[in-house]
Amino acid sequence: FPSQSKMRGYSGIIPKQDESGETSKKGLDITKDGPPRYRRGLYLAADVGRQWDPQLARIYYEQMVHKGNCHTQAVCAVATHLPARIHVILKEDRAYELRDLEGRPISKKDAKALIQREYTVPEEIRQRTRGHKKRRRRKEGYIRSQIRGLVTALQASRFA
Repeated sequence: FPSQSKMRGYSGIIPKQDESGETSKKGLDITKDGPPRYRRGLYLAADVGRQWDPQLARIYYEQMVHKGNCHTQAVCAVATHLPARIHVILKEDRAYELRDLEGRPISKKDAKALIQREYTVPEEIRQRTRGHKKRRRRKEGYIRSQIRGLVTALQASRFA
């Protein structure tokens, strides 16, 4: 890929853009334009990377704690940063290095300790964000039952 932006675009893990006139919306879903296997690979790499790389752990922590996102959304946010990193590694033909927040190389042991000390998401926050999928399912179930009731009523009135 000639540039980081082209690689990010290919991945499909970039936010959709909605611009009209002078307005633009932020925080939209990802485009999902790229190959599904590549997106899945980025997601899995982000999930593991947040546990070992302090820079990725910070992104995950901010998404979970400060923005209130669930685990999946936070991992997707981490995954959006990976194509740029992959591009640099391939372009410069070098190995991936763990770095601290100032960009200095650190050992795996130091990286893990930094993550444990600074970027461990508290369990109460995990519990708070965990329930939103259940609430959505309950709401969807309620909507489906309402639609079924309407369909039944319409069919009954049509044959009456």
